[in-house]
Amino acid sequence: MASPLSGPGVFWISSNTNDETIFAYDDFVRWYEDVHISDMINADPEHPLPVARRYQALSPTERPFLVVYRMTDLAIVAGEAFRKVPLHHETLPGGGPIAQYAHFRGRFAGFVKAWGSPGKEGTLLISEVTEAMDELRYEEYMASVQSLPGWLRSSQYTIIMENDIGRDKPPPSGPPTAGVPPAQTRWLTLHEFDGTQTVDSLAMDRVAARSTTVPLGSAGINAENQSKVEVQTYRLVRTYGNGALMFADTEAESK
Repeated sequence: MASPLSGPGVFWISSNTNDETIFAYDDFVRWYEDVHISDMINADPEHPLPVARRYQALSPTERPFLVVYRMTDLAIVAGEAFRKVPLHHETLPGGGPIAQYAHFRGRFAGFVKAWGSPGKEGTLLISEVTEAMDELRYEEYMASVQSLPGWLRSSQYTIIMENDIGRDKPPPSGPPTAGVPPAQTRWLTLHEFDGTQTVDSLAMDRVAARSTTVPLGSAGINAENQSKVEVQTYRLVRTYGNGALMFADTEAESK
């Protein structure tokens, strides 16, 4: 069966170490930042990924380490080059594989729409997962997000597939077509803010509130969907590749 992964989008993946006494979080971070992200970006040397951004959660969460890779075509992750990205390394306990010592949640998401424009890189990210809603209601909701202090841009995606790896879940033996499509259509929206304005807690609270209640009348999401909403704030730690690139090109990728 053909892979549903195609077109521009992002690979969103959060993670954490399983046991600090076996594999310390700082050691996990060093492996991820210095080894694995580069392996991912350069999996296909002829077609390297244009940009990846590494984030750290600002509030407690099961998987505080986040990387978002921009994909010019999601189909590339189903190719042989990405299946061969190393899961072993000398810096891992016993040399690996990493799935024995850390756990991951990966989401493959196809581009839908973007608000904002190129410019200053956002040092604060609010990652939001919601059930899909009426376009008019979502535009009203996005107007409220854009009014928040420090807002720079937002990029919306449809979650095509997601999977959990690690702990009792082994790494996939083939392309990511073995991931699980969401039971209902869900959106991943990445809101970028200028974190120098100290808006992290304010923006987080307001976006979270507007995502899980109906304070704006027709905007927002029905209260019965609260359990299906995920909102987390992250600070940008490091950018790989072309830092001037957005997660999505508003004009080129919306056509």
